[in-house]
Order: sequence, then structure tokens, then C-alpha cells
Amino acid sequence: MDAGAVYVFTRAVATWTQQAYVKASNTGAGDAFGVSVALSGDGNTLAVGAINEDSSTTGIGGTPNDLAANAGTVYVYTRGGAVWTQQAYVKASNTGAGDGFGASVALSSNGSTRGIGAQSEDGNATGIGGNQGDNTALSAGAVYVYQ
Repeated sequence: MDAGAVYVFTRAVATWTQQAYVKASNTGAGDAFGVSVALSGDGNTLAVGAINEDSSTTGIGGTPNDLAANAGTVYVYTRGGAVWTQQAYVKASNTGAGDGFGASVALSSNGSTRGIGAQSEDGNATGIGGNQGDNTALSAGAVYVYQ
């Protein structure tokens, strides 16, 4: 299974041109990079989900390891002119194997707020901001919001 890639195209009048070929900073076979993609309304922020990425790190900007199979991650890229650069490597605050973090991604119009779905997260919490330490509801799912 391939690691995945995202292609970014821009349009000038009636002509489409490839602007970027985007890969994860820690590409791994089978990571499913590109399974979900969101582009901000201003076109300058790109969020890319990789539901099978295997790192157990938490939060933003950790150092990837391969200790939590299929935990998932989201990579955030920003554009300056025609150049795209990685801005963030985003993991759940309670990363767990098999969570599928990054199954869905959404961005606000300027890219400053991100919503990220983890379709198989096991938390038993309800509502907003519940106890993330109780993993007794297998594959219940969760959404994480970052600003």
C-alpha cells in the first residue's frame, strides 16, 4: 500500500496548473496520507489527514515514532506565494492505536480554526471536553477543535 500524496492545482482564467505535490514529513507505507483534505476559503491553508499514521505522540509538533498503529495524524501546510510549507504536525491530545485521527478535516475560512475527526476513537466521554481517559466505548469516535 502506498503512503499517499496530495496535488494542489491553481487556475488562471481557464487554465489549471499543478502548483504543488505534497507529501508527509514522515512518510510511511500505508499511512493513507490524503484520505481527507481541506483547503481554507482564502486558499492559503491546507490540512491533510493520514488515518493510518503510527505515531503515539500527542498534541502539536511532536517527534513521530511508530508506537501506536493507525493512530492517525493531520498535517497542516501554509502557502506563501506559490510555495507550500508544513506548518504543523497535529496529533490528538489522547492519541491511541486504531483511532483513525484525521478521518475528516475542516478549516475555517482563513485556516485559523481546524476541526479533525477520529472515527474510531474509543473515549466514553459525552458532550464537549469530557474525560478523555476512559476508553471503554470502542470506536465511538470524536472530533477535536484547534485554534
